[in-house]
Amino acid sequence: MTTELTVPSYAKLNWYLRVLDPRPDGYHDLETIFETLELADTLRFAPLDKDECLISGFPPDVPAERNLITRAWQLLRDECPGRIRGLYVEADKTLPRGGGLGGGSSNAAAALLALDRLYGLSLSTERLVELGARLGSDVAFFVMGGCAVATGRGEILTPLEAPGEFHLVMVLPDEPVPTGEAYARLDAIPRPAPAVTLAEAAE
Repeated sequence: MTTELTVPSYAKLNWYLRVLDPRPDGYHDLETIFETLELADTLRFAPLDKDECLISGFPPDVPAERNLITRAWQLLRDECPGRIRGLYVEADKTLPRGGGLGGGSSNAAAALLALDRLYGLSLSTERLVELGARLGSDVAFFVMGGCAVATGRGEILTPLEAPGEFHLVMVLPDEPVPTGEAYARLDAIPRPAPAVTLAEAAE
């Protein structure tokens, strides 16, 4: 069992995003192209003998019980009974909240990957991607990383060759924009169907 891991938790960029209809599960169907960026949080993971998840470095309005890292730990404990005990996480947060960069989802994916290594679970990437999809639409992509076309609610991934090196200027609003709120406002706006779908454009 590994004693400690320090890993980057990368941001992502949507090169393209088409939001489709709401789904019965509360999400939306979508088409998007994801790519990971160099911008990242730094997370340090260590196992605990206590059967609990302790997290430091997050704002006080993000309690541990609501943190996606805690949910990732709970999910793997349920999936691998008797193989995982506690987890300590220390975060050096760089990714802004509500900026569309996927910080929470990235943290959850990093936790899944770290727990797999810390406790020697030897789960396949495909299995971790499937588990990540249970935690949130973007988590599956962050497990895989790189560049990918995503469909469904974002969990159906097709690897894509990255477009090459780009220098990007990032502009963030003064107020965070929660994803759920953004999608709810989008639903209130009448939108014509696009002339071509992503699948058709790729043909």
